Amino acid sequence: MGTPTLVIRPGNPDFLDLPRDSPLPDWQTGRLVEMPTGIHRHPVVFVAYDEGVFAVKELPARLAESEYNALRLVADPPDREPRRASAEAVDRFPQRAGAAVEDA
Repeated sequence: MGTPTLVIRPGNPDFLDLPRDSPLPDWQTGRLVEMPTGIHRHPVVFVAYDEGVFAVKELPARLAESEYNALRLVADPPDREPRRASAEAVDRFPQRAGAAVEDA
């Protein structure tokens, strides 16, 4: 496995002051804050900076890359026309056309 890379989007902290060489459950830093969480398989902590509160999750590299890509799509969705996508679904599955959600 290669050296991990840290990609920081503009306007976010660099997170370099966090104890990244320790497992998340062992972190001792004044930046930790308590936040409500749901059920999760991997350790998650929340850290506070002037820019806001950020979630940090400990994951295997493969899962981290997959989650990063999914979150990027949510943050920067590609330009799409939802009506066209709905029409394609109805065209491809005409038996479900009656159950399709109509565009407002």
